[in-house]
Amino acid sequence: MTTNRVKERSIKYILLSIAIISTSIVFFIFAFLIKESLPAFQEIGLNLFSFKWHVQNGSFGLAPAILGTLLVTFVALIIVIPIGISSALFLSEIASPKTRNILKPLIELLSGIPSIVYGFIGIVIFVPYIGDKFNLLSGYTILTGGVVLGIMALPIVISISDDAIQSVPDEMKNASLALGATKWETMKNVTLPAAISGVSTSIILGAEDGVSGLDDVGVEIGRPI
Repeated sequence: MTTNRVKERSIKYILLSIAIISTSIVFFIFAFLIKESLPAFQEIGLNLFSFKWHVQNGSFGLAPAILGTLLVTFVALIIVIPIGISSALFLSEIASPKTRNILKPLIELLSGIPSIVYGFIGIVIFVPYIGDKFNLLSGYTILTGGVVLGIMALPIVISISDDAIQSVPDEMKNASLALGATKWETMKNVTLPAAISGVSTSIILGAEDGVSGLDDVGVEIGRPI
C-alpha cells in the first residue's frame, strides 16, 4: 500500500513539474516578446496602433493589419463552422463505412497541404472569380482571403469534429431513437451537444491554423492581410 502511494505521489509531482515547466516556457516567451517590443513602443508610442501606414513617413500603424486579420478570420469562420460540422456529422452518422474509409483519409491528407499552396489556388481561381463576380477593379479582397483560409481550415475542423462525434456513446443515441426521435433530431439534440467540447476545439484549432497561414496566403493573394 505504501509503495502504491509513493508511486502515485511520484507521478503527481512529475506531472506537476511538467505542467510548471510548460507554463514557464509560455511565460518566458511572452516576456521576451514584450521586452523586444518595448523599443518600438518607446519610439512610436500609441501611434503603433494607428491606422496610418506610410513607409516613407515612418508611420507603421498596426491597426489595419489587426483589423484585417480579424475580418478575414471572421469570414473564414462563417464558412468553416456550418460546412465543417455538417461534413463531420455526415461522416460520423450518415456515411456508410466504405464511404467513410475513403473520405476520412483524403480529408486528413488535405490538412497536410502547405498554406502556400492554398494561397496559390486563391490567386489563380478565387481572385479573378471574385473580381469578375462583383465587378471589382481587383479581386484582392478580405472575402478572397477569408474564403481561402476557410477552405484551408476545413480539413482540420472536419477531422477533429468527426473524432469528437465518434466518441459519443452509442447508448445515448439509441436511447434517443428509442424515445421516438428521428435520426436528425438525435444528431441535433443529443450527438452534437455531447460532442460540443471537441467540436469547439476543432473550430479553435482551425481558426488558429488559418491565422498562422495568413502570411503565406497574404503573399500569394498579393496584399498584406
